[in-house]
Amino acid sequence: MTQPSLLVIQTASVDDDAALAALDVVLSAAALDIPVQMLFSDAALSCLSAKVSSDPQLGVKSWQKKYQLFELYDIPAPWVALEDLDRLKLYEDELSVPVAVKSLAEMAELSAKFKHVMRF
Repeated sequence: MTQPSLLVIQTASVDDDAALAALDVVLSAAALDIPVQMLFSDAALSCLSAKVSSDPQLGVKSWQKKYQLFELYDIPAPWVALEDLDRLKLYEDELSVPVAVKSLAEMAELSAKFKHVMRF
């Protein structure tokens, strides 16, 4: 797989429209064969929380179906910061999709290599 050229950083929580917009950008880029990497930070981890994804009032069920498209489009596992997981008292196995856990320092170093960065 080609090194992604677009990094989408999502900091918006599950109840923010920007969270869904970030996911749509990632899937649209992948559909156009633009290599993309997604990074979830801070409150955005709520989008991946299995506890939140099982709450029917938040309407997150359709999001989980979209996350399943990552494999179909060869989108690498989203990055999450170990420090964010620790701060929010979440464990990797509590997330609804597979993720790549990295330190904040490692993500900063890797992020600097991208040509394009979008924040939501």
